[in-house]
Amino acid sequence: LFHRKGVVVLVGAGDEWFAAGDARAVRRDPDAPLRVVFFGLFTPLQGAPVIADAVAKAIDAGAPLAVTLIGAGRPGTAADFLPVWDRTVPERLGEPYPEVMHALAARRAVERLARTEGVDVVHDHTFAGALNAGGYRELGLPTVLTVHGPVNADMHRYYRELGDDVSLVAISDRQRELAPDLN
Repeated sequence: LFHRKGVVVLVGAGDEWFAAGDARAVRRDPDAPLRVVFFGLFTPLQGAPVIADAVAKAIDAGAPLAVTLIGAGRPGTAADFLPVWDRTVPERLGEPYPEVMHALAARRAVERLARTEGVDVVHDHTFAGALNAGGYRELGLPTVLTVHGPVNADMHRYYRELGDDVSLVAISDRQRELAPDLN
C-alpha cells in the first residue's frame, strides 16, 4: 500500500495509474495515521461512497489513515464527514458559483482542521479548489489533485500554472502520455 511518493488508496485501478508526486510536508509523528482531507463536489460522478469504501478497505488492509471528507449533503459513509453545503447541487453542475463557493468553504474547513486536528495532505477532486493549494502550501500541507478528463491546451496551461503547489494524479496511463511534462 505504501510507496515512496504517496499512499495508494484502493479504488480499483492498478498502482501504475497513480503518480502522487513528491511529498513536501514532513509528517509530525511517523507512528500516527496519515491525516488526509479529501474534497470534491461529490456528485454521482465522483462517488463519495465509493471513495469512502476504498478508504475503509485500505484501513482494513492495515493502512494507517485518518480521512475527513469535505462535501455537500449528509454523511452517507462511516468516514468523518464535514458538510459545507446542505445538499448536493447536481442541477448546477457547470455553473461557476457552486464550484468556487465550494472551494472557498473547503479552504476554510481545511484551515480549521489543520489548526484543530492536524492535516498531513489535502486531496482535491475539484477544478477551482486547486487554486487553494498555494495557501495550503503556506500551512505546510501538500495538495494532491486528481486530473479528470482530457488534458487539452487550456487544461494543460492550467495544470502547468499550478506548478509546484500541487502534485497531480492521473486517472490513466493515456492521460499521462498526453502530458508527460506535468508533474
